[in-house]
Amino acid sequence: GSGGKPARPEGLPDGKTPGGIATILEATFVHACMEMGTGYVDTLKLFIASAVAGYDQGFTVPALVLELGSVGTQTAGRPLARDEVELRTLWLSLVYMTCQQVRRKSGGGGGVGAPPPPLCSFLERPLHLWETEGDSRGFRSCFLHWCVRAK
Repeated sequence: GSGGKPARPEGLPDGKTPGGIATILEATFVHACMEMGTGYVDTLKLFIASAVAGYDQGFTVPALVLELGSVGTQTAGRPLARDEVELRTLWLSLVYMTCQQVRRKSGGGGGVGAPPPPLCSFLERPLHLWETEGDSRGFRSCFLHWCVRAK
């Protein structure tokens, strides 16, 4: 080799870009849902690890949600239903909130670059700011809907 980084195997998504993370999240979400009833959780762990990688690299939830909307792959063999998209967004948001809590209690970042701004401050933004950031799908209302529904 030339002493550089090893080449990424062909066909695998680039886990260092929002699009690559979104591709991994799309595939692992569908498989995790299908495997949930069997007790097999390895694919769910991959979803979580991919979300943590996005958090550590400073990608925001809205950026990943936007990328997820443009991933060309349909692992389910069809477009996801609205409630499935909402559930995937909820899972992603819960991973980010967990990362924030863990990092806050442990006293530091630990990731590459600065962590994204706290999700809570993002959720409190006026709706028109969400829409100008490319989130026309109503991420905040979706997230709040799932939080209220879970109570």
